[in-house]
Amino acid sequence: MFMQKLLVFLMLGLLHTAVSAQAGPTDTPPEIDILRDLTFVQYGEATLQLDLYRPAQSSETLPVVIVIREGGWAHGEKEASGPLASALARRGLASASIEYRGASEAVFPAYINDVKAAIRWLRANASAYNLDPDAIGAIGGSWGGYLAVYAGVTPDVAEFEGDGEANNTSSSLSAVVGISAPLNLADFPESMERFLGESYKSNPSLWEFASATTHTSKNSPPLLLIASQADTTVPYEQSLLMAQAYGKAGAEIEIHLLPEVGHAPFWQYNLRLHDKVAEFFHRHLKSE
Repeated sequence: MFMQKLLVFLMLGLLHTAVSAQAGPTDTPPEIDILRDLTFVQYGEATLQLDLYRPAQSSETLPVVIVIREGGWAHGEKEASGPLASALARRGLASASIEYRGASEAVFPAYINDVKAAIRWLRANASAYNLDPDAIGAIGGSWGGYLAVYAGVTPDVAEFEGDGEANNTSSSLSAVVGISAPLNLADFPESMERFLGESYKSNPSLWEFASATTHTSKNSPPLLLIASQADTTVPYEQSLLMAQAYGKAGAEIEIHLLPEVGHAPFWQYNLRLHDKVAEFFHRHLKSE
């Protein structure tokens, strides 16, 4: 079962060689329409917003992909994921680059609450923006990759829904892409303390619970993991651990291992990676 479900590809430099400058996060390419600063959740006086990207002048109902920026435990600024969101819109997908709270504002599971609030908001407001509520995916790199994957493997868990709007709406995802993502947090016993609010030594069960590897099931959404074999920040073995968990659960997973790109956010401007990611989402987010 595991070998049937697990597809491992060594790309041998094919993806990381195709890096090209694209429009910056504040530019609006002519082939893309962008609706900026849409509020998807409000906590008291604080709000979180998203930018919605669509192929220009497209009137059809589209699948939508939530794009979650990298950046460790700082406040996630939506503009930083503009290049990746633009790339997906160029390839026929709607995409929503979202904000999320940082460690100075809240601890686990607040960041997951934010992602799920965005999912619910997009699903609840799908008709207003010509989106398919049954075709929602998520993608992120590094810390954003963790958030995307964790949200994907914990659908409709009350503890993770938070106090956002549309609480009667599902937060499930139909496909997820995680790039250079930390997925078994016990392997990072010091660096993750800011995120969890407790040390691994004082509460190892919390660290296990916060690890995406512990929540897989046969109903977990199709998952594409991309990791660099030269990454010394988040070793590619993190993706292999997740693949094992998915394989044991009987869920669908693909892995692409890159040889030399390290942990830099190559996913923002890598054209061949964008092609691969878009193909994955089009395959799994088919509108009925």
